[in-house]
Amino acid sequence: MVTEPSVTRKSKWLLVASASAAGLLLFTASLVLGAPQRRFFHRATNLSRAPTYQSGFVDVDVSRDGDRVAAVWAEAYTSGENKPPHGDVDLSWASESEGLVWTSRTIFNGSSSQCATRAAVAVTGTSPYTAHLAYVIQSPCGAPTNMEIRYQVCSLTYGVPCGSSMVMVARTLDVDEPGFRHVDIAVDSDNDPHLTYVYYITETGSLYYRSLSGGSLQPEEQPPYGVGRACNSPSIAWSMGRTHLVWEDETVREIHYQPYSETVGWLTQAPLDDYGSDTRPPRNPDIAARGTMLVAVWDMGHYCPGGSPLPACTEYTLAYLRSNNNGASWFSGNWREVGSNLLAPGRQDKVYDSADGNGDSEDWPDPLLFLQPSVAMDGEGLPTVVWHANLNTLPDPDYDIWYTRAVSEADVDRYTWISPTLLSENTAGEQGSPVVAAANIISPFLHVVYAQRH
Repeated sequence: MVTEPSVTRKSKWLLVASASAAGLLLFTASLVLGAPQRRFFHRATNLSRAPTYQSGFVDVDVSRDGDRVAAVWAEAYTSGENKPPHGDVDLSWASESEGLVWTSRTIFNGSSSQCATRAAVAVTGTSPYTAHLAYVIQSPCGAPTNMEIRYQVCSLTYGVPCGSSMVMVARTLDVDEPGFRHVDIAVDSDNDPHLTYVYYITETGSLYYRSLSGGSLQPEEQPPYGVGRACNSPSIAWSMGRTHLVWEDETVREIHYQPYSETVGWLTQAPLDDYGSDTRPPRNPDIAARGTMLVAVWDMGHYCPGGSPLPACTEYTLAYLRSNNNGASWFSGNWREVGSNLLAPGRQDKVYDSADGNGDSEDWPDPLLFLQPSVAMDGEGLPTVVWHANLNTLPDPDYDIWYTRAVSEADVDRYTWISPTLLSENTAGEQGSPVVAAANIISPFLHVVYAQRH
């Protein structure tokens, strides 16, 4: 892993729902339909509990009918400037029809003996609505010897408690073994969960997949193309009888896709990026699905002048590919640039500054590294992409949230996009690690949750 250039970032983060705030706070923003494009209204909601606590990476999803939106994240169980955001699992949800007033609950209470590090969510149902959660628990919290991934179902109805959690997978750690670093969840039409995660023994990650079928835990599997390779940053989606996985392959510096069919098992993999290299590394893929339409996005190192063992990048661009047949094939054979449709390689028009490397510590990856894009598809099958970028210098950064939205299909393999637009330009502090969600209908809202330093 590349070491980030020396930058001091000893501040807290808060989670936000689109507006200003001040630690790692989480905020949510809503994207309102307008003609001819959507626009964000800047009524940010602070989802984090207090400025003295720190919030970890967040996930967000919205029900198919667009009425319920839910966000989940790990929140530090004690306050303090330099503590990593490990501890509780917090869930917040709101109803569009009731004015997006957020309700919060703590799903898992962290302590020094057990704490949460990562969490993901998928929302299903209509009256009642349900949040399906996957989260990583380590014990003890400071120097873990055991880790597990839990699955839990929570009703998004006022006053209704969550169900009991179940352990999907557990591991015993050796000394200095990192363990689980990533988890993502998708839910199928039978309300069965599908999880993907990466387990690190050293700094090399192994990719896994596990699911429930009719309430029965299925065997843990590895996507065949991921076996024996260094894998990172997986993302999962489900549509039309298939589970869709994308991940970063650090062995050959590519983004890979492999689907799983409910009837025949693993299908043929596809490299989505044939131009990745040590000097132009692709990272942080995300995937979204609507019917037979799929879109995958990732960030790509654009200017990587030096560093060891890999070049440290200071400029990035955004790539995407799409499939119109549920992943059976992907158009173009090489990626296009998000927001401009230029083909790879070497013809990028939209370039963004950001940092490379590890962040403040191995236990707390920095929310401002790379571009960390997120993609969602709306009821029209059109994607919206959000990401962060540095608008100032690396020693004195100013990170803000950007978005762009496809407004039409320019051709069978590409979209017409609105110009990349700043979402958080009027808010104080630094914003990063945005996640976007959209309903499966033509809804007046998209939802973005992001972290803000204070």
